[in-house]
Amino acid sequence: MIKKYTYYFIFGEILKILVTGGAGFIGSHIVDMLIENGHDVSILDNLSTGNEKNLNSSAKFINGDILDKNLDLTGFECVIHEAAQINVRTSVENPSLDANINILGTVNILENSELNSPSPTASTLKLPVYFPGLRFAFFFSS
Repeated sequence: MIKKYTYYFIFGEILKILVTGGAGFIGSHIVDMLIENGHDVSILDNLSTGNEKNLNSSAKFINGDILDKNLDLTGFECVIHEAAQINVRTSVENPSLDANINILGTVNILENSELNSPSPTASTLKLPVYFPGLRFAFFFSS
Protein backbone atom coordinates (compact mmCIF):
# COMPACT_ATOMS: atom_id res chain seq x y z
CA MET A 1 0.00 0.00 0.00
CA ILE A 2 2.74 2.47 0.88
CA LYS A 3 4.58 1.68 -2.36
CA LYS A 4 1.44 2.55 -4.30
CA TYR A 5 1.32 6.03 -2.77
CA THR A 6 5.10 6.51 -3.07
CA TYR A 7 4.76 5.69 -6.75
CA TYR A 8 1.92 8.22 -7.03
CA PHE A 9 4.06 10.90 -5.41
CA ILE A 10 7.07 10.30 -7.59
CA PHE A 11 5.53 9.44 -10.94
CA GLY A 12 1.96 10.70 -10.73
CA GLU A 13 0.68 14.13 -11.68
CA ILE A 14 2.54 17.20 -10.49
CA LEU A 15 1.10 18.36 -7.16
CA LYS A 16 1.26 21.54 -5.09
CA ILE A 17 2.56 20.13 -1.80
CA LEU A 18 3.15 21.61 1.67
CA VAL A 19 5.77 19.92 3.86
CA THR A 20 5.63 20.93 7.52
CA GLY A 21 8.98 20.55 9.25
CA GLY A 22 10.70 20.78 5.87
CA ALA A 23 13.85 22.29 7.40
CA GLY A 24 14.41 19.21 9.56
CA PHE A 25 16.46 16.19 8.61
CA ILE A 26 13.66 13.93 7.37
CA GLY A 27 11.45 16.73 6.05
CA SER A 28 14.27 18.26 4.01
CA HIS A 29 14.99 14.93 2.32
CA ILE A 30 11.30 14.56 1.46
CA VAL A 31 11.32 18.10 0.01
CA ASP A 32 14.41 17.32 -2.08
CA MET A 33 12.81 14.14 -3.48
CA LEU A 34 9.57 15.92 -4.33
CA ILE A 35 11.36 18.79 -6.08
CA GLU A 36 13.56 16.36 -8.01
CA ASN A 37 10.34 14.84 -9.32
CA GLY A 38 8.88 18.16 -10.44
CA HIS A 39 6.41 18.93 -7.66
CA ASP A 40 5.62 22.50 -6.54
CA VAL A 41 6.76 22.40 -2.90
CA SER A 42 6.32 24.81 0.00
CA ILE A 43 7.90 24.37 3.42
CA LEU A 44 6.28 25.42 6.70
CA ASP A 45 8.82 25.50 9.53
CA ASN A 46 9.52 27.71 12.54
CA LEU A 47 13.22 26.72 12.53
CA SER A 48 13.10 25.87 16.25
CA THR A 49 14.95 22.62 15.55
CA GLY A 50 15.19 22.69 11.76
CA ASN A 51 18.15 24.30 10.05
CA GLU A 52 18.07 27.00 7.39
CA LYS A 53 20.89 25.14 5.61
CA ASN A 54 18.45 22.24 5.00
CA LEU A 55 16.06 24.43 3.00
CA ASN A 56 15.88 23.66 -0.69
CA SER A 57 16.15 26.93 -2.61
CA SER A 58 13.58 25.67 -5.14
CA ALA A 59 10.89 25.43 -2.46
CA LYS A 60 8.87 28.35 -1.12
CA PHE A 61 9.70 28.85 2.58
CA ILE A 62 6.98 29.88 5.04
CA ASN A 63 8.43 30.82 8.43
CA GLY A 64 5.51 29.78 10.58
CA ASP A 65 4.34 27.52 13.36
CA ILE A 66 1.97 24.55 13.22
CA LEU A 67 0.24 25.97 16.31
CA ASP A 68 -0.77 29.15 14.48
CA LYS A 69 -4.56 29.06 14.19
CA ASN A 70 -4.44 31.56 11.31
CA LEU A 71 -2.34 29.43 8.96
CA ASP A 72 -3.41 29.89 5.37
CA LEU A 73 -3.14 26.46 3.76
CA THR A 74 -5.23 27.27 0.71
CA GLY A 75 -4.15 25.94 -2.65
CA PHE A 76 -2.28 22.85 -1.52
CA GLU A 77 -3.27 19.51 -3.00
CA CYS A 78 -1.28 17.53 -0.46
CA VAL A 79 0.17 18.13 2.99
CA ILE A 80 3.04 16.05 4.36
CA HIS A 81 3.25 16.68 8.08
CA GLU A 82 6.74 16.21 9.50
CA ALA A 83 6.85 19.00 12.10
CA ALA A 84 7.09 17.80 15.69
CA GLN A 85 8.77 18.33 19.03
CA ILE A 86 11.22 15.41 18.91
CA ASN A 87 13.46 15.96 21.92
CA VAL A 88 12.90 13.06 24.33
CA ARG A 89 14.26 14.98 27.32
CA THR A 90 11.79 17.81 26.64
CA SER A 91 8.91 15.35 26.33
CA VAL A 92 9.80 13.80 29.70
CA GLU A 93 10.44 17.08 31.50
CA ASN A 94 7.52 18.96 29.94
CA PRO A 95 4.92 16.54 28.59
CA SER A 96 2.34 19.32 28.23
CA LEU A 97 4.57 21.23 25.83
CA ASP A 98 5.24 18.02 23.92
CA ALA A 99 1.51 17.24 23.65
CA ASN A 100 0.68 20.82 22.72
CA ILE A 101 3.07 20.82 19.78
CA ASN A 102 2.70 17.22 18.61
CA ILE A 103 -1.01 16.65 19.17
CA LEU A 104 -2.59 20.09 18.95
CA GLY A 105 -0.20 21.16 16.20
CA THR A 106 -1.24 18.13 14.15
CA VAL A 107 -4.92 18.82 14.81
CA ASN A 108 -4.38 22.45 13.76
CA ILE A 109 -2.77 21.38 10.48
CA LEU A 110 -5.65 18.98 9.83
CA GLU A 111 -8.29 21.59 10.64
CA ASN A 112 -6.68 24.33 8.56
CA SER A 113 -6.16 21.96 5.65
CA GLU A 114 -9.70 20.64 5.80
CA LEU A 115 -11.27 24.08 6.13
CA ASN A 116 -9.31 25.39 3.17
CA SER A 117 -9.76 22.30 1.03
CA PRO A 118 -11.55 22.78 -2.29
CA SER A 119 -13.71 19.86 -1.17
CA PRO A 120 -15.11 19.32 2.34
CA THR A 121 -13.68 15.80 2.39
CA ALA A 122 -10.04 14.82 2.40
CA SER A 123 -8.80 11.25 2.22
CA THR A 124 -6.06 10.40 4.67
CA LEU A 125 -3.14 8.06 4.12
CA LYS A 126 -1.51 6.97 7.38
CA LEU A 127 2.13 6.14 6.90
CA PRO A 128 4.17 4.23 9.51
CA VAL A 129 4.21 5.93 12.90
CA TYR A 130 7.63 7.28 13.85
CA PHE A 131 7.64 8.37 17.50
CA PRO A 132 6.88 11.05 18.59
CA GLY A 133 5.17 12.50 15.51
CA LEU A 134 2.62 10.94 13.22
CA ARG A 135 3.54 10.73 9.55
CA PHE A 136 0.73 11.29 7.14
CA ALA A 137 -0.20 12.82 3.87
CA PHE A 138 -3.64 13.67 2.65
CA PHE A 139 -4.90 14.64 -0.75
CA PHE A 140 -7.75 16.99 -1.57
CA SER A 141 -10.29 15.98 -4.14
CA SER A 142 -11.74 18.67 -6.36
